[in-house]
Amino acid sequence: MKILAIARGEEFSPNLVDNDAKILAEAADNLRLQGHEVTVISERELTGVERVDAIIQMCRSERSVSLLKQMEGQGIRIINSPQGVDNCRREPLVRCFEQAGVASPRSLILESSEPLPADVPLPCWVKRADGQTMQKADVSFCRSRADVEAALRAFDSRGIRRAVICQHLDGDLIKFYGVEGTDFFYWFYPLEHGHSKFGYEEINGHSAGIAFDESRLRQICSEASRAVNVSVYGGDAIVSPDGTIKIIDFNDWPSFSPCREAAGKAISQLL
Repeated sequence: MKILAIARGEEFSPNLVDNDAKILAEAADNLRLQGHEVTVISERELTGVERVDAIIQMCRSERSVSLLKQMEGQGIRIINSPQGVDNCRREPLVRCFEQAGVASPRSLILESSEPLPADVPLPCWVKRADGQTMQKADVSFCRSRADVEAALRAFDSRGIRRAVICQHLDGDLIKFYGVEGTDFFYWFYPLEHGHSKFGYEEINGHSAGIAFDESRLRQICSEASRAVNVSVYGGDAIVSPDGTIKIIDFNDWPSFSPCREAAGKAISQLL
């Protein structure tokens, strides 16, 4: 097959530009070993008129996702689906999880300029609703209503009109990676491995090694993958002291940095 591989725009890879590039290259190399012709381009080079049999892509910009939706409508197989990429923005993600019953913390969606409702969960995380985290200021950990109000005012001043408020969960923080439809699944404790994008892992601290059902973790992640229509995924979960597992973050096509070789092979298997 003739396959197009599209790299993520650097502005959407905060602190992870090299790692994001490496996992796309790993998947492309595996496809070439299978005999496919693979061309790698940047997100900005996408024109929407490529004549290819399939696309693997890490795009995030509205322009790129819109072009990919047109190409998908023409029958081109795309991994991840551009609609799935849209679903991973904060607000659609919350709605997809609620509709599918995916185990996740209580969340509220509101305008950043509106008064806080009385039932705001505290402590909590305030996140921009219109996309994934691109800078540290896109997410704030808040212990009080005053903290939440300050975070919302900061969003409003930046032109970010909607926010998602997620209940904070105590417990062990886990980072996971998966490729739905294959045998690949990987998880680890990020703080113990020095894995951090903006330092928020410090809030939950080092893991206590709480016992949990690993098969249940994978089941929940598969449910999330199907709910948002994203096959190549990563994210974070919390294991509460009683062993309960809930997903607190879910992303399309992460960097897979601690398991890149195995992930690259699994991604190539999807085609």
